Amino acid sequence: GETQSIMMMALRNKCLAFLGSSKIAFGTCEPKGSCADIVIGDYIKYLAKGYSAGNAHIEGLRRLCACRDDMDDSDIKTLAEFALYGDPSARMGTNKDVGGIKKLFKGFSSQKGLSIPMPDVRRCVQMALAEVDAKIEAIIDEFAMRNLMPELKEIGLGNVRQSVFKMKNTGLNQKIYSLEAGPIRRIAKVYFDDKGKICKALVSK
Repeated sequence: GETQSIMMMALRNKCLAFLGSSKIAFGTCEPKGSCADIVIGDYIKYLAKGYSAGNAHIEGLRRLCACRDDMDDSDIKTLAEFALYGDPSARMGTNKDVGGIKKLFKGFSSQKGLSIPMPDVRRCVQMALAEVDAKIEAIIDEFAMRNLMPELKEIGLGNVRQSVFKMKNTGLNQKIYSLEAGPIRRIAKVYFDDKGKICKALVSK
């Protein structure tokens, strides 16, 4: 219903275009951003430049694709889950140099227009359970408690759902922490190599 949906409330209150995630959106705690931070950041930046909402959304997706040569599961989910609702031709002010809805549609129907190189989703999400050294896992846990979920120190790791995976496409390990507090579910992910070097960390937003 309208009272349960931020998107519906926005559109019913004269919002012309709404960009949002249909699932949990991931990003980083500090600059520079990642995943949702990139999509939303570029969306706002290009709206301010006079781009239409549809074209601004495309620019955000395109930069996320350009940031990584080999995307992981969080990148793929971000591409799939962010959707633009409302009028894609809506814009702030006018800009004669930027096309409207016709240019947006052309990007999906012609190689000459805007195009987003979509990666192989099945290959990117293939995972296997990983065997991680206890010392390395302790380092990852400490990092998560210090930088991603400070409340874990009080709650205790034993009261949080945890999973460790080996990502076949990147060779990295991934540890996921899932914390449920009433209706709210928070998730943190830490990506690290077999030596315990942390390569990437994300939290739900």
